[in-house]
Amino acid sequence: MISVGGTFTATAPNLLANSDLQSAPGDGVIIVQLKATQIDWTFSLSAGEETPIRNQKLPGAAASSINQNDDPSVTLPVLAGQQLVLQSTVGTAGTGSYLARFYGEDEL
Repeated sequence: MISVGGTFTATAPNLLANSDLQSAPGDGVIIVQLKATQIDWTFSLSAGEETPIRNQKLPGAAASSINQNDDPSVTLPVLAGQQLVLQSTVGTAGTGSYLARFYGEDEL
């Protein structure tokens, strides 16, 4: 498993850029969790040329830290070498958090 996460306060074209998950390290899945202190934030998730998750609202919460066990997640199958893009669009000022985890085929 490879895990990348952090916080953000502004629109980001790719939260995974320059990370260990800017491209899929192998065939497997990426599981992403995001939340924000505001309810008007959205995110999109792309793998290669496909963007199956587009402009989805982030769950709003009083605190933006991710709880791996309780917060909603999205799962996307990926192929080795595909560019991964996790884009966020910020509305009202606030703080957001994200956690992206890659699991290879042998870990599923």
